[in-house]
Amino acid sequence: MNIIASKAKRNIFHDFYATGAAINYQEHHDVIFAIKQLNLPKIEEILLEVSDPFSENYGKYLSREEVGRMTENKVGVQMVLNYLLTNQVNIVHQTLYDEYITARASLEKWEVLLSAKFIQYQSKSNDRFIHRTSSYKIDQDVAVYLSSIHNLVELPIPIISTLSTVKMTELISAKTAYSGTITPPVLNQYYNIFTNSGNSLVSQTVYSTSQQYFSPSDIAAFQSNYHIPPHPVDFDPNSRNSSAQCIANYMACIESNLDLEYIMAIAQQTPTSIM
Repeated sequence: MNIIASKAKRNIFHDFYATGAAINYQEHHDVIFAIKQLNLPKIEEILLEVSDPFSENYGKYLSREEVGRMTENKVGVQMVLNYLLTNQVNIVHQTLYDEYITARASLEKWEVLLSAKFIQYQSKSNDRFIHRTSSYKIDQDVAVYLSSIHNLVELPIPIISTLSTVKMTELISAKTAYSGTITPPVLNQYYNIFTNSGNSLVSQTVYSTSQQYFSPSDIAAFQSNYHIPPHPVDFDPNSRNSSAQCIANYMACIESNLDLEYIMAIAQQTPTSIM
Protein backbone atom coordinates (compact mmCIF):
# COMPACT_ATOMS: atom_id res chain seq x y z
CA MET A 1 0.00 0.00 0.00
CA ASN A 2 1.42 3.38 -1.01
CA ILE A 3 1.23 6.01 1.70
CA ILE A 4 1.63 9.77 1.62
CA ALA A 5 2.55 11.62 4.80
CA SER A 6 2.18 15.25 5.84
CA LYS A 7 3.96 17.06 8.64
CA ALA A 8 2.71 20.16 10.41
CA LYS A 9 3.44 23.63 9.06
CA ARG A 10 2.25 25.76 11.92
CA ASN A 11 0.80 29.22 11.48
CA ILE A 12 3.22 31.43 13.40
CA PHE A 13 0.43 33.82 14.41
CA HIS A 14 -1.65 31.35 16.39
CA ASP A 15 -2.27 31.83 20.11
CA PHE A 16 -2.69 28.16 21.07
CA TYR A 17 -0.46 26.14 23.37
CA ALA A 18 -0.33 22.42 24.12
CA THR A 19 -2.01 21.69 27.46
CA GLY A 20 -0.51 18.26 28.06
CA ALA A 21 -3.92 17.10 29.29
CA ALA A 22 -5.31 13.63 28.69
CA ILE A 23 -7.58 13.31 25.65
CA ASN A 24 -11.08 11.88 25.46
CA TYR A 25 -10.56 9.70 22.41
CA GLN A 26 -14.31 9.24 21.93
CA GLU A 27 -14.74 12.97 21.26
CA HIS A 28 -15.82 13.72 17.71
CA HIS A 29 -13.52 15.66 15.41
CA ASP A 30 -14.27 17.09 11.96
CA VAL A 31 -11.74 16.78 9.15
CA ILE A 32 -12.17 18.64 5.85
CA PHE A 33 -10.96 17.00 2.64
CA ALA A 34 -10.25 19.43 -0.23
CA ILE A 35 -10.79 17.69 -3.57
CA LYS A 36 -8.25 18.45 -6.29
CA GLN A 37 -10.09 20.54 -8.89
CA LEU A 38 -9.88 20.00 -12.64
CA ASN A 39 -9.16 22.49 -15.45
CA LEU A 40 -7.58 25.12 -13.18
CA PRO A 41 -5.21 26.41 -15.93
CA LYS A 42 -8.24 26.94 -18.18
CA ILE A 43 -10.10 28.75 -15.40
CA GLU A 44 -7.09 31.02 -14.85
CA GLU A 45 -6.95 31.74 -18.58
CA ILE A 46 -10.63 32.70 -18.57
CA LEU A 47 -10.13 34.86 -15.48
CA LEU A 48 -7.38 36.84 -17.17
CA GLU A 49 -9.46 37.28 -20.32
CA VAL A 50 -12.63 38.51 -18.61
CA SER A 51 -10.52 40.91 -16.52
CA ASP A 52 -8.63 42.37 -19.48
CA PRO A 53 -10.32 45.48 -20.95
CA PHE A 54 -8.56 44.79 -24.27
CA SER A 55 -9.86 41.21 -24.56
CA GLU A 56 -12.94 40.40 -26.64
CA ASN A 57 -14.09 38.33 -23.64
CA TYR A 58 -13.85 41.25 -21.19
CA GLY A 59 -16.74 41.16 -18.74
CA LYS A 60 -18.06 37.80 -19.98
CA TYR A 61 -18.00 36.26 -16.51
CA LEU A 62 -18.80 32.63 -15.85
CA SER A 63 -21.65 31.73 -13.53
CA ARG A 64 -21.09 29.78 -10.32
CA GLU A 65 -22.60 26.76 -12.07
CA GLU A 66 -20.30 27.08 -15.10
CA VAL A 67 -17.20 27.26 -12.88
CA GLY A 68 -18.44 24.34 -10.78
CA ARG A 69 -19.09 22.15 -13.82
CA MET A 70 -15.67 22.92 -15.29
CA THR A 71 -13.71 22.17 -12.14
CA GLU A 72 -15.66 19.40 -10.41
CA ASN A 73 -13.76 16.15 -10.00
CA LYS A 74 -16.41 13.42 -9.91
CA VAL A 75 -13.92 10.56 -9.88
CA GLY A 76 -11.95 12.13 -7.05
CA VAL A 77 -15.09 12.81 -5.03
CA GLN A 78 -16.24 9.21 -5.38
CA MET A 79 -12.86 7.84 -4.39
CA VAL A 80 -12.73 10.00 -1.25
CA LEU A 81 -16.33 9.17 -0.32
CA ASN A 82 -15.69 5.45 -0.79
CA TYR A 83 -12.58 5.71 1.39
CA LEU A 84 -14.47 7.45 4.19
CA LEU A 85 -17.58 5.30 4.07
CA THR A 86 -15.57 2.08 3.85
CA ASN A 87 -13.83 3.13 7.05
CA GLN A 88 -17.17 3.97 8.72
CA VAL A 89 -16.58 7.71 8.85
CA ASN A 90 -19.66 9.97 8.77
CA ILE A 91 -20.03 12.55 6.00
CA VAL A 92 -21.50 15.72 7.57
CA HIS A 93 -21.22 18.26 4.76
CA GLN A 94 -20.41 18.53 1.06
CA THR A 95 -20.11 21.83 -0.79
CA LEU A 96 -22.19 22.53 -3.88
CA TYR A 97 -19.81 20.89 -6.37
CA ASP A 98 -18.03 18.71 -3.79
CA GLU A 99 -14.96 20.92 -3.64
CA TYR A 100 -14.81 20.17 0.10
CA ILE A 101 -16.05 17.16 2.03
CA THR A 102 -16.37 17.42 5.82
CA ALA A 103 -16.14 14.11 7.66
CA ARG A 104 -16.70 13.38 11.35
CA ALA A 105 -15.28 10.59 13.49
CA SER A 106 -13.86 10.06 16.95
CA LEU A 107 -10.29 11.11 17.65
CA GLU A 108 -9.57 7.41 18.18
CA LYS A 109 -10.87 6.57 14.70
CA TRP A 110 -8.81 9.36 13.05
CA GLU A 111 -5.66 8.27 14.88
CA VAL A 112 -5.99 4.73 13.54
CA LEU A 113 -7.08 5.76 10.06
CA LEU A 114 -4.44 8.47 9.55
CA SER A 115 -1.59 7.14 11.71
CA ALA A 116 -1.89 10.36 13.70
CA LYS A 117 -1.31 11.27 17.32
CA PHE A 118 -3.54 14.07 18.62
CA ILE A 119 -2.72 16.43 21.46
CA GLN A 120 -4.91 19.05 23.08
CA TYR A 121 -4.35 22.79 22.55
CA GLN A 122 -5.92 25.74 24.34
CA SER A 123 -6.20 29.34 23.21
CA LYS A 124 -4.30 31.89 25.29
CA SER A 125 -7.06 34.47 24.76
CA ASN A 126 -10.11 32.36 25.68
CA ASP A 127 -11.10 28.91 26.90
CA ARG A 128 -11.34 27.29 23.48
CA PHE A 129 -9.83 23.81 23.16
CA ILE A 130 -8.88 22.07 19.92
CA HIS A 131 -7.05 18.89 18.92
CA ARG A 132 -4.26 18.68 16.37
CA THR A 133 -1.59 16.24 15.28
CA SER A 134 1.97 16.95 14.12
CA SER A 135 1.73 14.54 11.17
CA TYR A 136 -0.56 12.10 9.41
CA LYS A 137 -0.50 9.50 6.65
CA ILE A 138 -3.08 8.66 4.01
CA ASP A 139 -3.25 6.09 1.24
CA GLN A 140 -1.68 7.39 -1.98
CA ASP A 141 -4.70 6.07 -3.92
CA VAL A 142 -6.80 8.67 -2.10
CA ALA A 143 -4.14 11.39 -1.71
CA VAL A 144 -3.80 11.75 -5.49
CA TYR A 145 -7.32 13.24 -5.55
CA LEU A 146 -6.73 15.69 -2.69
CA SER A 147 -5.25 19.18 -2.72
CA SER A 148 -5.18 19.42 1.10
CA ILE A 149 -6.70 18.14 4.35
CA HIS A 150 -7.75 20.58 7.09
CA ASN A 151 -8.21 20.47 10.88
CA LEU A 152 -5.34 18.05 11.35
CA VAL A 153 -2.07 19.97 11.60
CA GLU A 154 -2.82 23.69 11.13
CA LEU A 155 -3.68 25.93 14.07
CA PRO A 156 -6.33 28.69 13.78
CA ILE A 157 -5.36 32.31 13.25
CA PRO A 158 -6.38 34.41 16.27
CA ILE A 159 -8.47 37.55 16.19
CA ILE A 160 -6.30 40.67 16.45
CA SER A 161 -7.86 43.57 18.40
CA THR A 162 -11.19 43.51 16.44
CA LEU A 163 -12.82 41.56 13.66
CA SER A 164 -12.07 44.44 11.31
CA THR A 165 -8.29 44.78 11.49
CA VAL A 166 -5.24 42.57 11.05
CA LYS A 167 -1.67 43.74 11.62
CA MET A 168 -0.19 44.77 8.29
CA THR A 169 3.30 43.94 9.55
CA GLU A 170 2.24 40.31 9.89
CA LEU A 171 1.08 40.11 6.29
CA ILE A 172 3.47 42.32 4.32
CA SER A 173 7.26 42.21 4.46
CA ALA A 174 8.85 44.59 6.95
CA LYS A 175 10.81 46.01 4.01
CA THR A 176 7.71 47.66 2.56
CA ALA A 177 6.64 51.18 3.40
CA TYR A 178 3.45 50.06 5.13
CA SER A 179 2.85 49.48 8.81
CA GLY A 180 0.00 49.55 11.28
CA THR A 181 -3.26 47.92 10.20
CA ILE A 182 -4.92 46.90 6.98
CA THR A 183 -7.59 49.44 6.06
CA PRO A 184 -9.45 50.16 2.81
CA PRO A 185 -7.23 53.21 2.07
CA VAL A 186 -4.10 51.10 2.58
CA LEU A 187 -5.42 48.45 0.18
CA ASN A 188 -6.23 51.14 -2.38
CA GLN A 189 -2.72 52.55 -2.13
CA TYR A 190 -0.90 49.22 -2.09
CA TYR A 191 -2.76 47.77 -5.09
CA ASN A 192 -3.15 51.07 -6.98
CA ILE A 193 -6.95 50.90 -6.85
CA PHE A 194 -8.15 54.17 -8.34
CA THR A 195 -11.86 53.87 -7.57
CA ASN A 196 -14.11 51.99 -5.14
CA SER A 197 -17.27 52.61 -7.13
CA GLY A 198 -18.88 49.26 -7.79
CA ASN A 199 -21.42 48.22 -10.39
CA SER A 200 -24.97 47.17 -9.64
CA LEU A 201 -25.10 45.19 -12.89
CA VAL A 202 -22.57 42.63 -11.63
CA SER A 203 -22.23 40.77 -8.34
CA GLN A 204 -19.53 39.48 -6.01
CA THR A 205 -19.41 36.49 -3.70
CA VAL A 206 -17.48 35.41 -0.63
CA TYR A 207 -17.19 31.64 -0.65
CA SER A 208 -17.07 30.23 2.88
CA THR A 209 -15.38 26.84 2.72
CA SER A 210 -15.54 26.27 6.47
CA GLN A 211 -19.21 27.17 7.03
CA GLN A 212 -18.44 30.42 8.86
CA TYR A 213 -20.94 33.07 9.95
CA PHE A 214 -20.86 36.85 9.67
CA SER A 215 -21.94 39.73 11.89
CA PRO A 216 -24.12 42.42 10.25
CA SER A 217 -23.50 44.77 13.18
CA ASP A 218 -19.72 44.46 12.85
CA ILE A 219 -19.90 45.03 9.08
CA ALA A 220 -22.04 48.12 9.68
CA ALA A 221 -19.52 49.42 12.24
CA PHE A 222 -16.65 48.79 9.81
CA GLN A 223 -18.42 50.70 7.05
CA SER A 224 -19.19 53.57 9.40
CA ASN A 225 -15.61 53.77 10.70
CA TYR A 226 -14.17 54.02 7.17
CA HIS A 227 -16.92 56.21 5.72
CA ILE A 228 -18.15 53.50 3.36
CA PRO A 229 -21.75 53.81 2.11
CA PRO A 230 -23.81 51.38 4.22
CA HIS A 231 -24.49 48.15 2.37
CA PRO A 232 -25.63 44.90 4.02
CA VAL A 233 -25.01 41.46 2.53
CA ASP A 234 -27.61 40.98 -0.22
CA PHE A 235 -27.80 37.21 -0.54
CA ASP A 236 -27.29 34.66 2.23
CA PRO A 237 -28.79 31.32 1.06
CA ASN A 238 -27.09 29.26 3.79
CA SER A 239 -28.22 31.51 6.67
CA ARG A 240 -24.74 32.62 7.77
CA ASN A 241 -26.11 35.87 9.23
CA SER A 242 -25.55 35.55 12.98
CA SER A 243 -23.97 38.17 15.24
CA ALA A 244 -24.72 35.83 18.16
CA GLN A 245 -22.53 33.07 16.67
CA CYS A 246 -19.71 35.57 16.18
CA ILE A 247 -19.93 36.75 19.79
CA ALA A 248 -20.06 33.20 21.14
CA ASN A 249 -17.03 32.07 19.12
CA TYR A 250 -15.19 34.68 17.06
CA MET A 251 -13.23 31.97 15.22
CA ALA A 252 -16.51 30.84 13.64
CA CYS A 253 -16.86 34.29 12.13
CA ILE A 254 -13.49 35.93 11.60
CA GLU A 255 -12.63 34.84 8.06
CA SER A 256 -15.99 35.37 6.37
CA ASN A 257 -16.59 38.60 8.26
CA LEU A 258 -13.27 40.10 7.19
CA ASP A 259 -13.73 38.95 3.60
CA LEU A 260 -17.14 40.58 3.40
CA GLU A 261 -15.93 43.82 4.97
CA TYR A 262 -13.01 44.25 2.62
CA ILE A 263 -14.73 43.13 -0.59
CA MET A 264 -17.63 45.54 0.05
CA ALA A 265 -15.18 48.33 0.91
CA ILE A 266 -13.18 47.93 -2.30
CA ALA A 267 -16.18 47.38 -4.63
CA GLN A 268 -18.85 49.50 -3.00
CA GLN A 269 -22.59 49.30 -3.76
CA THR A 270 -22.09 46.01 -5.62
CA PRO A 271 -24.60 43.19 -4.91
CA THR A 272 -22.78 40.86 -2.51
CA SER A 273 -23.49 37.32 -1.42
CA ILE A 274 -21.93 34.71 0.84
CA MET A 275 -22.09 31.05 -0.15
